[in-house]
Amino acid sequence: MSKHLLSIMLGELQTARLICKGKKGECGTVIEVPIMGSSEMVHIQCPNCSSIYREQHKEGMPDPLRNMELALKATHSNFDVEFIIPAKD
Repeated sequence: MSKHLLSIMLGELQTARLICKGKKGECGTVIEVPIMGSSEMVHIQCPNCSSIYREQHKEGMPDPLRNMELALKATHSNFDVEFIIPAKD
């Protein structure tokens, strides 16, 4: 049985897609933001239901977009990071 895999290099990632759950988990609006420079975006808000992803960056608060940006900047030149994603049949 063969398995199809999608391979993406860390350096190729440029855009993150945020899917809003809304206040009741029913919104579904898609917001695309650049990974590089996302830490400068201090206000990300859903245009449909007004849910806020991040109003301001506070030290100590985990932020997946900021972590991705830091990982991209810190990748050592001796290594490449690759994500392997199984494709659904």
